[in-house]
Amino acid sequence: MLKLFSSRSDHPLANEDELRRIVAQVGAMEPRTAVAELNDWLDSLAQETGIGLEPRLGILVRFDDAVQTPIRKLVREIFALPQQVKEHPGSLIELGRELFRRSLHYLT
Repeated sequence: MLKLFSSRSDHPLANEDELRRIVAQVGAMEPRTAVAELNDWLDSLAQETGIGLEPRLGILVRFDDAVQTPIRKLVREIFALPQQVKEHPGSLIELGRELFRRSLHYLT
């Protein structure tokens, strides 16, 4: 009955210990998994009405700090040129198409 009048959110991101654990977990994931997990948590946070603006911004900053390394790795994977660029038999247009194809693969 007391829960009805509580101003504290039950969302996992509203709990400091749980937030710390989630942020560390997301930051340690493989790049594609980290981005997908981050997307899920951000969707969940967007739906939550019990977290105020200031704590919400703090959560976003902590997630941003945590996923910088996985996102850098993912960007490097997406835009990595073939190892033998000099021996690449095709033109620059074909190379551009290959990079575009790779980027689509990672976005889907």
